[in-house]
Amino acid sequence: MHKSILFSFLCAFQSLLLAQTPTIAISPLNPSVCSGNAITLTANTNAAPGATFLWLPGGFTTQSISVSPSASTTYSCTVTSGAFSNLSSCAVTVNPLPTATMVVNGLTLSIISTSPLAYLWPNGTVAQSITAFQSGQICCWISDFSGCNNTICVDFIDPTIVYSIAGQDATIDCNQHTNGYQMNNATVAGHTYAWSPTTGLSNPNIANPIANPAVTTTYTLTDYDANGNTIIDNVTISVNNNLPTLDAGQDQTVCEGQSVTLNATSNASNVTWGQIIDNGVPFVPFSVGSQTYYATAIGTNGCMSQDAVTITVNSVPVSSVISQIDTFLYVPALVNETYQWINCQDNSQISGANSNIYFPSNDGSYAVLANNGSCVDTSTCFYFSTNGINEMNSAQIMAFPNPNAGQFTLSINEQLIGKTLKIYNLTGILLQQQILVNLQNQINIDPFAKGTYILNIEGLTPIHIFKN
Repeated sequence: MHKSILFSFLCAFQSLLLAQTPTIAISPLNPSVCSGNAITLTANTNAAPGATFLWLPGGFTTQSISVSPSASTTYSCTVTSGAFSNLSSCAVTVNPLPTATMVVNGLTLSIISTSPLAYLWPNGTVAQSITAFQSGQICCWISDFSGCNNTICVDFIDPTIVYSIAGQDATIDCNQHTNGYQMNNATVAGHTYAWSPTTGLSNPNIANPIANPAVTTTYTLTDYDANGNTIIDNVTISVNNNLPTLDAGQDQTVCEGQSVTLNATSNASNVTWGQIIDNGVPFVPFSVGSQTYYATAIGTNGCMSQDAVTITVNSVPVSSVISQIDTFLYVPALVNETYQWINCQDNSQISGANSNIYFPSNDGSYAVLANNGSCVDTSTCFYFSTNGINEMNSAQIMAFPNPNAGQFTLSINEQLIGKTLKIYNLTGILLQQQILVNLQNQINIDPFAKGTYILNIEGLTPIHIFKN
């Protein structure tokens, strides 16, 4: 009794399990496909919506997949519905494409193959061999019993026609055929070729050599057929590699801040400069020093010429600022600079006023012209006035001994006690100053080099002291 109950329970459980396991069948089953073609495989199942699929190889997760195996392959798909799953497999056989050879024998074209084939030619012929119906490429569509097909082609040249064209005339320049021009004569089986002259040819004994002559040349082609017949043709290769003329102009030297015009001349219609410069349009160079500018001209044949010009920009003297020191005008002296003082009233140069220090004889406006050997700069005008100076000219000063060896006495009157004595060199540089506290003041210029120095007390005409 107990065994009967247990058996009934197991049968019921198995029926329930089978009822919940999804069915799966792949279609098409074990199909064949031609090499390079694709086929769609579908997993058919009674699984409830939401079931998942897993294909191997490939790892695809859709119910249908498209495959294009390169060799015969077995694909499996697992369908899972809830806690239950099932598996099915199918083998895809890959059939190779049919192969064959097309043989040309005169005007006859034949397909040679080791397996049975079906044939279809462009003119509708289904025979294995046909008579050529055109020159150029002829193809035949072939298929085998597995349903796979392929195309076999050949470039057919009618042997009854003698080809003797040497090719079209051509031009070699900087725009085209820069590495030479290939003659476009077609090679014919059984023919031999001879080109003359041979200069500039890659091979004078083939139908289509590359011609790259240095000058314009007419080539003659002699075409010999298998029977010894000859046909002669000519082709001319023109060479135009002449460079356009170009002159960038003369080198120029200017001062800083001055404009420059680059005006290159050429027989080409278009001349450009490497920098952002237009031909014939003034511009101001960027910096002091020498810079080379390149002009480029391109001819109608594409050939290019270049020429260069150097622009040297010299610095201008440091802008001079005039100062009045008591009864003289002064600008700082710089190395390698010369000076010329100018009367601003009539803009005339003052004769002999060629130092950085100038003692005007009259009140008025004065300027100084500084020259560093390359460029010139003129200061703004400065108004020189002696008002407030001459009222103390009655107060006398005396320096002795003069000349001296580095020590001298400066004698002053009482009006000058408390005033400041300033000693300048001839370039206007202040070397020493001291307050005068006595009527007789001992002055020491021993550290100074031998030469002439300027003694100046505010309000008085400067005097010169000489150290020997």
